[in-house]
Amino acid sequence: MLKLKVLKLVALLIISSQSWADQEVRVRLATNEHAITLKGLSLSFSANSKVLAIGNSKKLLTSKHDVRKEKGFWLLGKAKVYAERIKVFGDFIQINSHQYIPSGSELIGKRNGGFDIVAKMPLDDYLKVVLPSEMPVAWPMQALKAQAVASRSYTLSLLNERKHLHFDVEATIADQVFDLINH
Repeated sequence: MLKLKVLKLVALLIISSQSWADQEVRVRLATNEHAITLKGLSLSFSANSKVLAIGNSKKLLTSKHDVRKEKGFWLLGKAKVYAERIKVFGDFIQINSHQYIPSGSELIGKRNGGFDIVAKMPLDDYLKVVLPSEMPVAWPMQALKAQAVASRSYTLSLLNERKHLHFDVEATIADQVFDLINH
């Protein structure tokens, strides 16, 4: 079984060696959330291709929004939003004052009433955060290069395995650590 996985991984690397840089990765940053507080500069939200709330884009204003998922709708502050997903835009976006998320991250509703937070980004950008999250950048260059190849290979294999899901990789030790705070 392990040999088969290794052969699949090698085959995937050979096939994708020319086009891997164009790949996008869907990173699940948090799972089974029910209520969060989002804080950031110039926050805005969209759902069903419509803007829901906009921070003042001319001034760098910090705003704070409570978001909760109920069965069938979202509560964004006091407003009810009927959508499966909500996109969050802004700068320096924090969840519950501790975890940063990239602009464009999606809050994706689940059947249990909770939601996942998923960010979509180019593979190169993902690896730039994963590498220093997985190992000290002070380590020898050859070790960093080996980790980069291993991280890329692992991610590419998961892209294929999880294409039927709404995410490709977990941002935790379950897959590869993706830590925007220390990046």
